[in-house]
Amino acid sequence: MYGPAQLLWETAPLRLRSKSLALLYLLALEGTLRREQVAELLWNHRDAANNLRVELYRLRSALAVVGLDAFPRAQDPLRLPDGIGLDRTSRHGDGSPLQGLDDLSRSFQAWLETQRQRLAREQAEPAAALRRDLVERVAREARQPFVLVVRGPPGTGRQAFLQALARRLDLPLLHGTAAGGPALHVVDAQTTDSRQGAEQILRQRSGIWALTTSTFGPDCELLLRLRQLVPAERMRFLEFGALLWHEARALLLAGLSFTEAARIYVGAGGHLSYLQELLRMRPREGFDSELPLPLPQRIRAAYLLEATQLPDATRSVLDHLSVHPGTLPDAVLARLGFAEDLDTLEMAGWLRFDRQWSFCDETTRRVIVRTVQPGRRLHYHARFAEALARTEPELVLAAGYHRAMAGLDGTPDVIDAHSHAWLERRAATAHCAPAQRVRGNSGRELAILLERHRHLQSGDGGVWSYWVRQPNDPEANYAEFALPEGVCLVRLRMNLYRERLLGSARDREAFPLRLWCLGGSAVDRQVVFGDALLPTISSGGTLHLPGLATQQVDLVCHHETLRLECHAETGIVEFSLRALEFRPTPSGADYAYDLCALPGPARNDARHTATDMSGQR
Repeated sequence: MYGPAQLLWETAPLRLRSKSLALLYLLALEGTLRREQVAELLWNHRDAANNLRVELYRLRSALAVVGLDAFPRAQDPLRLPDGIGLDRTSRHGDGSPLQGLDDLSRSFQAWLETQRQRLAREQAEPAAALRRDLVERVAREARQPFVLVVRGPPGTGRQAFLQALARRLDLPLLHGTAAGGPALHVVDAQTTDSRQGAEQILRQRSGIWALTTSTFGPDCELLLRLRQLVPAERMRFLEFGALLWHEARALLLAGLSFTEAARIYVGAGGHLSYLQELLRMRPREGFDSELPLPLPQRIRAAYLLEATQLPDATRSVLDHLSVHPGTLPDAVLARLGFAEDLDTLEMAGWLRFDRQWSFCDETTRRVIVRTVQPGRRLHYHARFAEALARTEPELVLAAGYHRAMAGLDGTPDVIDAHSHAWLERRAATAHCAPAQRVRGNSGRELAILLERHRHLQSGDGGVWSYWVRQPNDPEANYAEFALPEGVCLVRLRMNLYRERLLGSARDREAFPLRLWCLGGSAVDRQVVFGDALLPTISSGGTLHLPGLATQQVDLVCHHETLRLECHAETGIVEFSLRALEFRPTPSGADYAYDLCALPGPARNDARHTATDMSGQR
């Protein structure tokens, strides 16, 4: 998007004509377009259609060199080929957007200047670019009169969305139901008189009425009246939550290191207004990594205001539960005496039940626990430690976490057990054999296919895939890839960020990433990225690698399937995966771990474990 217009294959630009590049940018920014629209924009004369056919032939041939099958001869409308994505990152020093595409035609130049003006506005206010597609969809659907229900917790950017929608529709933004006519009217559904408000909205023959409401508490009477009386085609519901990680990274968090950007994103739960508040408070040198992120006063006040709707006793239970990150076992909650309040908190949108209780949103828990007085927090941690020790003895990590947070003196049995478990594991790792790498030369890229996954996300450019993990995620995320036949070099690049909130403590192996190599001519193997200080091999043939913030690992695989699993309690894992030809030679330029050559017995349970966790085979 920014700097010289170019198409990159890996890190090298492909040589394309300016018209071919312009055609790709048109499709990337506008979506699918009919051939006649593209021809009109790029040539704007009688031979435009013929020129487009020639240009598509040239572009098809250039992309075929790098293995992309693009623009079938009968394709109409045209769309951006699979495998090509637009990098929207604004990097420091890249200059103005879409450089080198000027003076191709009068029509295209007008389109180009419009895009540059829009991008300039987005750079001045990055949040304006967020949810752009949603703004466009709602603008197309909203035929006046129209009712729009915008729902979400504090800090998710509902007002910013409505401001962007008003600009897109070229309508004034008015608050309340007093005025009528063609405008975007913002109405607080929970404070507006339900009968008068509904009558005012139903009388109007123009305008868009946006009802803002919270995720906390039951549906208000005004909303229920409108749901009963407004035709479905004149009404739409929007649920606001976290921004996608790649959106926030490309716009709000651009220019920050991966680790700092991930820490701020996780700390704010990806909520737009919360992110903006933190970025305003960020010192020039960045936040101190040894201290917790600050809690903006506006965010704190908004959540406290929501909590005032709860009865005092239920609010006290909410404060108590907030000290525990992760899921909440029934037995622990019963021992604490909270069973009667759980249904109330669930109906009000604070808690959810999925085999165990947890907060609906981790950001909510983080904000609420910061509003609890320090002395009460110590007391709540001590109560949780005692309840866990008596009802869930296997959750020694969780009990140990709460004892540590409560500041209890001495060395209780639960802390001893907790320490012993980790010391035992570290001792076992320390006696592993050092891992050796083989040398060789990598060749052309081979096809690799994503077969199944759980909650895998992909950035705009398609280069990185990622998972965002929260303590209340009950299961591991995974992605399975079909590898090419025979031996190949798997090149795994990663950015890892994780926070250890031992309160959830589902097991002692909450590694950010675990890799299974299954099937094929070799025994099943496992690679773990975690607490290892150096690359080592266990007696069972498992390769232990350090879970570094940023790293690249090359593995020689003799397998059919590659399965990546993310068990991190809290954090973000980005990765990219490639398969290459590989020929071992003593003088090769590449160094890789040969999984077939690892010593130790085979991990016979590897395939069984992967099957059990997926729950689909």
